[in-house]
Amino acid sequence: MKKIILFTLACCPFIAAAQSLNWNSATIVNSDPTLGYTRPKVTLTKANKAVVMWGKANNKEVYVARQGSSGFNSPVNITPSGVTAFVQNWAGPSMDASGDTVFVAFKAQPEDEGLVYVVRSLDGGATFGDTVRVSSENWSRFAEVSVMPGGNPVVTYMEFDSNFVDPRYVVATSADAGASFSTPVDGSLTAPGEVCDCCPGFILAQPQRTILMFRNNDNNLRDIWATVSTDGGNSFPQGTDIDNNNWMINSCPSTGPNAITNGDSLLAVWMSGASGYSRINLGKADLNTMNTGISTELTPGSTANQNYPKIAGRGDTLAVVWQESAAGKTNIMFAWSTTGISGLLNNTPTIVNPVSSGAKLNPDMIYKNGIFHIVWQDNVSQAVAYRSAQISSGIGIAEGPKQKADLKLYPNPAMGYVNVSSANLTPDAEFSIYTSLGAEVLSGLHTETPLRLDVSSLPAGVYFIRLQDGAGTFAVRKLIIE
Repeated sequence: MKKIILFTLACCPFIAAAQSLNWNSATIVNSDPTLGYTRPKVTLTKANKAVVMWGKANNKEVYVARQGSSGFNSPVNITPSGVTAFVQNWAGPSMDASGDTVFVAFKAQPEDEGLVYVVRSLDGGATFGDTVRVSSENWSRFAEVSVMPGGNPVVTYMEFDSNFVDPRYVVATSADAGASFSTPVDGSLTAPGEVCDCCPGFILAQPQRTILMFRNNDNNLRDIWATVSTDGGNSFPQGTDIDNNNWMINSCPSTGPNAITNGDSLLAVWMSGASGYSRINLGKADLNTMNTGISTELTPGSTANQNYPKIAGRGDTLAVVWQESAAGKTNIMFAWSTTGISGLLNNTPTIVNPVSSGAKLNPDMIYKNGIFHIVWQDNVSQAVAYRSAQISSGIGIAEGPKQKADLKLYPNPAMGYVNVSSANLTPDAEFSIYTSLGAEVLSGLHTETPLRLDVSSLPAGVYFIRLQDGAGTFAVRKLIIE
C-alpha cells in the first residue's frame, strides 16, 4: 500500500543548479509538397499533443495535422469549398487552442472582397466545422486568433476604409465558443498615426486582460506598440510604444511582434532594422502602468539578418526562436533561459534544424510542461518540420515575490489520490508533478477546487507538485510516495 506525504516548501527555492535541453529528432509533419508547407503554426491539445497548421501558397488552401503515437497523422484540408485563404511567406492563417478546442482564423481572398473567418475543432484538430464569419467589412487583412481558457476565441485583424485607406487593428470577441462574434472595436486608437499596413499583428487573450500588439506607422516611424483591455476586449484605453529603436523607414517591413506574459509583465519580441541590419529585439512592459522596461537586441554584435521571432515560456523559463540568414544559409535559431530575461540575453543561440543548408523559414513555437515545441518551413525539402526540446534536469522554478504557499493538500497521508485546493489562483492555472530529477510524470489544468489527482500509478519516490497561473502566482510542494 502506498502512502503519500506532502511537505510545504514555504521558504525554499526549487531550482536545479544546472539545466540542459534534450532535443528530439526532427520530424517531417508533411512531406507532400502538393499539400503546401508555407508559414506553419503549432499549438497543443489537452493531452499535450502537437497540432500543426500551414498554408499552400499557390492555391490558398489550409491544412492541419495532429501528432500521433508515431509521427503526425495525415493532413486534413480545413479550407471550405469555394473559399481561398490569404497565404504568404510573411503572413497567413493563425491558430490557437484551449484544451481540445482548436481555432484557425484566416482572411479570405481576394482582399478587397473576402471576409475574416474562423473554423473550429472540438476534438483536438481531428475534424473542423464550417466557417464562422468574424468581419462584416471586406477591406481587411491579417487575422490572428487567441483562445481564452474555456474555449472563447478573440480575433484581431487589420481593417481599412475602402481602397485600403486608414489601416487600424480591430478586435472581435466571442461569448459562445466561436458561434458568433461581437462588433469589432478599434484596438489601436491610442497609437499616433496609423498601423503599418503590411505588418501582421498579435493578440493574447487572458482572463484578466487582452493584449493587442502591432507595428505602428507615425509618419514612417515604425515602432512596435502594445495596447491592453481589461474589460474583455471591449475597449483598449491603455497603450505604449514598447520599442525604443525609432526605426524610420519609408515602406512597410512586413513583419510583426509576438509576446507572452509573466505575471504583470509583457515580454515581447520583434524585428527592427534601425541598426542597419534586421535584428531580433526583446522588450518588456508593465501591464498595469504600461511603463516600458528593457528594450534591446537579443544578439548584439551579430551581422546576420534575423526575422520572424516567436517567444514562448512560463515564469522565468523562456525561449525565443527566429529565422536567421548568414553566409548563404537561412537557419532556425533558438535561445533559452530558466532565469528570465537576463539568462536569455546571455544564452548562446543554437541551430534547431539538423541540416544547415538551403532555406529554413518562418518558425513557430509553443511551450508547456517543460517542453518547447517548434515548427518551421523547409523550402529545400518542401515540407513542414517539427522538433521538440525538453528541459532535462530541474523544472526551472525560481523563488520570487509571486510564490505563494497557500495550497491545501489532503488527505495526508493519502491512498492513490490527493486533493489540491487553492483560493488565489486564476482559472488558467496548470499543475505539474515532477520526479526529483525534473522529469514530468503528470500535468493538466487546475479546473476546479478542490482538484482530485489520481497518483496511484506513480512509483514510490520523491516528487514535486507545482501549480502556476497566468498571473505568475505559483506554489511548490514536495510529495513522497511510499
